[in-house]
Amino acid sequence: MSKLPSKNLKWIRNAIIAAEMMVLFIIWSFIPEIIKNNPIVHVGNGKYGPRVGFLLLTLLPLLGLIAHGGSNWDNEEIHTDDAREKARIEVERKTETFKKQILLSIALFILAFFVIIVAIISG
Repeated sequence: MSKLPSKNLKWIRNAIIAAEMMVLFIIWSFIPEIIKNNPIVHVGNGKYGPRVGFLLLTLLPLLGLIAHGGSNWDNEEIHTDDAREKARIEVERKTETFKKQILLSIALFILAFFVIIVAIISG
């Protein structure tokens, strides 16, 4: 991924997040309609709860979009008179941000995947 342009990384990031959400939705459909609540999996009040509460987990990979490449990059100025150097630094910042967003969305996908699998097993 180090040589990909930022436009390609943005497309890859969006495709990965969309695919992760679809996979989580498909896996979510295997959760029983009513889940017996236990200390690990708890949805709703009482002894049993609906699986609808787990539907929010399918949106978890979207939180990967909040990752930012560096601290205060929006406020940090680029001190150079060379337009090409400035453009190169901006592209590097975008590329780093897209890479971090991809990694965070994958980590959140794995987290949501395991939570849904635990709900299926304990359901």
